[in-house]
Amino acid sequence: MFACLLGQRGMALAGPIVKYVSAAQKPGGGFLAIGLDHNGEELWSHPLPERGHDSAVQHNGDHITFFERRPGEQALVLNSNSGKAVATIAGPKNRRFAGHGFYSADGTLLYVVENDFEEERGVLGIYDVTRAYERLGELESGGIGPHEAILLSGGSIAAIANGGIATHPDFPREKLNLPTMQSNITLINVRSGELLNRFELSDRYQKLSIRHLAETRQGEIWFGAQYEGDPMRQVPLAGSLKMNGRLVLFEDELAAFTQYKHYVGSVAASTDGRHVALTSPRGGVATIWDAETRTVLAEVRSPDICGVLPSHDGTFLFTNGQGEILGEGGQAVARHTVAWDNHARRI
Repeated sequence: MFACLLGQRGMALAGPIVKYVSAAQKPGGGFLAIGLDHNGEELWSHPLPERGHDSAVQHNGDHITFFERRPGEQALVLNSNSGKAVATIAGPKNRRFAGHGFYSADGTLLYVVENDFEEERGVLGIYDVTRAYERLGELESGGIGPHEAILLSGGSIAAIANGGIATHPDFPREKLNLPTMQSNITLINVRSGELLNRFELSDRYQKLSIRHLAETRQGEIWFGAQYEGDPMRQVPLAGSLKMNGRLVLFEDELAAFTQYKHYVGSVAASTDGRHVALTSPRGGVATIWDAETRTVLAEVRSPDICGVLPSHDGTFLFTNGQGEILGEGGQAVARHTVAWDNHARRI
């Protein structure tokens, strides 16, 4: 049980129940959003119309939004305490959701990562929470194929992982521009709409698609990527955008990624921002890193391990496709009769 779990780098804390959420698939078909208590026991579940991906938590309120897996057409807003439906968000007909989004610092706006598939560009759709999630407009994401976007700790700047891969709902899982794809991280002031900077990978890693992001205590943005090139080539699958504006791939740590099978599925920072976890469901492995020294502190092995989130005690929890919730030692601290989807969130 989580409450009794002594993490490898911290002790369990007493206090209010900490809840976690994730999308999941039922054994007989169908999809769910599930809320969990700090013991990993189910608090509530709510049906999802399609397969879920990630969720956005309104930290100063009671809403949590579950996004459909790309190419999604809807998002479902639930009450985080009861699991009851609050609203359904339908994007414009010429947009598809990319599975991620975030709330503004004051909780009044929801930013949804969207694909403008006809124009081959990414956008952040802006939805007004106070007006039943009415769509107000959009901001350019700064690239093609945006995936995860996060609001940085200052509350005004968003970082967007533009994966560089063009897709179209008529060809749901096809990648349409691999010879010319170009990935980047773009920084946007969400209050003014100003695009502040765009950081691209070098031509040497043109087929590396940046997908997932997390912010560390030092204000660095760590990213995880997926490689679309030669399957025999080993490439670094993670890196960071430093405070001085330099994009760094972890080339010196290449050996850490040989088990990842060219795929990072999720990235998370610990509650104190000192550690970062990267997961690979294809490789069946997760690694926990010291964010400052870039050394691997621990490794967790489990088939289809992908979801990762910071626990209340300073450690990480992981989810897999067998319905398990795992601690840093790889032990199952809870089991469910579902297959957890790619991401999990702390409320």
